[in-house]
Amino acid sequence: MREESSDNLESADVAKREIQRIYNKDPRKWHILSGRDSHGYNDLVVMHGSDLWIIKEQLINPYKSVGFAVKTVGKTHDVENIESCQYGVRPVTRTQIDQIVETINSGRIAHEVLSEIMNRSPVSIHDIMRCPAAIQGPVVHVNRPGDLVSTKQRDLDLKLKVELEKLLMRKYRQTVVPYI
Repeated sequence: MREESSDNLESADVAKREIQRIYNKDPRKWHILSGRDSHGYNDLVVMHGSDLWIIKEQLINPYKSVGFAVKTVGKTHDVENIESCQYGVRPVTRTQIDQIVETINSGRIAHEVLSEIMNRSPVSIHDIMRCPAAIQGPVVHVNRPGDLVSTKQRDLDLKLKVELEKLLMRKYRQTVVPYI
């Protein structure tokens, strides 16, 4: 299958809203990789079917980050062949909450209950609103998640880095240039 890239950079916030909209329609078969690139920028690689988003951000302050994203479509990604738990939001029942609390209070690890929850199929954000609690994840944390994608996608990652640095120099210079 031919890989197509929109090659159109968009803000990270716009991409995250698109991801959330698509997730709410189809909450299955998502995988997320998170980490920092070699320059210290936050990278997020989000995969769903043949869609892949690469998001590169910089934290401006504890409440705000800025960044860019690019989406590619048309390729099945290797991570789908990995037998790991899919990313998603899963409901937690009142009984499971009580079991987790009891297990932790007794000094044990709540592995059994958590495994039971993670083996459920992910649900949409709208469906989770009726539950007393939810577990979200897993997000796989790796060093330089951009290194795990194809050469073409690495070129896009470089383009994201350049555009992010331009934005930071223009609007948030204090994050790039040390104080003198």
